[in-house]
Amino acid sequence: MNTDWRNYPFRLVHNDSALDFPAAEGEHADQESDTWFIAGELTATTGRSFAFLTIFNKNRPGGTVVADFYTMALFDCDTGAYGTYTDYDMPPKNMHPDAQPKLSMAAGHLDIHYESSAGTAAWTTCRDDHGELLPYTYRVSLFGVDQADQPMELDLTVTPTRAPVPVGAATLNGKIVCFGQHDTYSYFQTGMAMSGTLRSVVVFVGYNLFFGAVIARTDNAAHIGGLVMGLLLGALIAKVAPAPDDFLRRIAVLLVGALLVFGGVMWLQHSRSYLLHRQHRVVFLGPDGKQVQASPSQASPTDDSR
Repeated sequence: MNTDWRNYPFRLVHNDSALDFPAAEGEHADQESDTWFIAGELTATTGRSFAFLTIFNKNRPGGTVVADFYTMALFDCDTGAYGTYTDYDMPPKNMHPDAQPKLSMAAGHLDIHYESSAGTAAWTTCRDDHGELLPYTYRVSLFGVDQADQPMELDLTVTPTRAPVPVGAATLNGKIVCFGQHDTYSYFQTGMAMSGTLRSVVVFVGYNLFFGAVIARTDNAAHIGGLVMGLLLGALIAKVAPAPDDFLRRIAVLLVGALLVFGGVMWLQHSRSYLLHRQHRVVFLGPDGKQVQASPSQASPTDDSR
């Protein structure tokens, strides 16, 4: 197994294949829960600061119930304006015979899509000209609708600058016991570089903002194997409503989970401790539809401890 994290395949933890990449980034079909999330902040050359958060959650209690969700949130850190959106794939609505899960995932590498009412959100691993996977290099396309019923879109290319790290580092090697469930694996990856486009009518004061070459550190870019919300919901359902036909209790648990997600989004809005970045250029659309080039900005260094 390769020991250089910049190349696949890569074993993150010695003598433990559970965190072998790229398989660790994909779906684990033998597990009821998988959770992927990415969060961070981008700063434009104008000095304005924007934060985002997204979660893709697979939650399949007992392997028979589909209780997935997708969340997107955008924030204007300067004005305090924000937009949040969550799309659920929950019973009993998704239990009719011809229902198909909104969340689709690949095993062996990261390739997830969620068919939300706002559009198809996706987080996929990029490939080179020969079709080979580019390690930890992703295309993230997010869609949502804010509380004013206005569209939100974020499209990013994400590249790595640091190796992934198992939760607990060498002490736990990414393997923890959570809610009495053993073999819960988790890793995170920081220092991700980003470039892309962002668009929201209400949150960003009615204009389109195009990021040119944003170099941004995220708070966390992670695939958590059955941790965070998926594990929490799965564990609660297993304890509170283990019977497959106990829909009322299961729905109550899922609503509690939704409140926890909302609380996390609110925390991100007010947290500024993880900020980042440098931006080289930013482009606006003028009234005539032509691009207007903004002048390059100086670097905005922050804590860059490794």
